[in-house]
Amino acid sequence: MKRIINKVKPINPKELDSSPAIPDEIISIFNKLIIEKWNGKEAVVFQDNVIDRILEEAPHLNLTKKEIFERNYLDIEKMFRKEGWFVQYESPSIGDNDFAPHWTFINII
Repeated sequence: MKRIINKVKPINPKELDSSPAIPDEIISIFNKLIIEKWNGKEAVVFQDNVIDRILEEAPHLNLTKKEIFERNYLDIEKMFRKEGWFVQYESPSIGDNDFAPHWTFINII
């Protein structure tokens, strides 16, 4: 029996990064909002502010609000944690209509 030598290897879990590829413009918008909202202890950044800024400051990305969510462009927690932030995302529960989704950034380094 002839042995087959594969040219393509299965992906290794270490090679897989589950983080979405987030455009630099969106990371920059989060950075600006963290600086603006920093009170010396933490920064609370509201989701609506981020979305508004993306639509205003990065029109060349041609994104709709729906596409921002579908492409997971707001899933930034992991990348900011790698940079030394404690990041917590909070969103409303069912029936909790009076609660605005937001991230809290706290310096842990």
